[in-house]
Amino acid sequence: MRLAIYLYTTDSLAVTPQNVNAAIATIDFAGKLSVSRTVGPANWFELNKRLLAGADELSFPPEDIDQAAYTTGHGIAALLREQSVLRVSYVGTKSARLAALSQALHSDVPPDAAGFFESSTWFSFGPSDIVNFIENAEGDEDVELVDVAQFKFAVSCDNFLGRFDIFRQAVPSVPRFAELRRDLEEVAGPLKLHFSY
Repeated sequence: MRLAIYLYTTDSLAVTPQNVNAAIATIDFAGKLSVSRTVGPANWFELNKRLLAGADELSFPPEDIDQAAYTTGHGIAALLREQSVLRVSYVGTKSARLAALSQALHSDVPPDAAGFFESSTWFSFGPSDIVNFIENAEGDEDVELVDVAQFKFAVSCDNFLGRFDIFRQAVPSVPRFAELRRDLEEVAGPLKLHFSY
């Protein structure tokens, strides 16, 4: 199954140019970060509801910046706009910290929980829905709104192979993950942990 781990806050006061720059500085990288920006909030709940109701395809929130290449946190922070979502992706970059985190999420958990291999990692700054796909009372696929994140770090795995219940319990104690959470909380304040699947 596809699995994403989110560290996030709903506090809009955490989204400032200084915090964007500081968050990006917590992760080393070589190469160029891929940056996109929505015109308004990333309303994934509404968009997925429409898709499940029979829309022909999932439409994405409209963007005015699409996968632009940036190499500095200051340059990215300057793109921040109120009520828009700035997404900063590490696809195509090399990072010692992210490589160590990915390895730890696979190996520093009980054997039955092993099987998380990082597929993508990103930050988002601005109002972005966190959703889960569920089965409703009638047995049909549905979507639920979990929260609206303002500041979010995410790492995902396209094909998680371990036992999810054990993995979810183990992750907060993985040292590399706990260290990153601490560093990000120094930037944005207390962060919630959520597993989206």
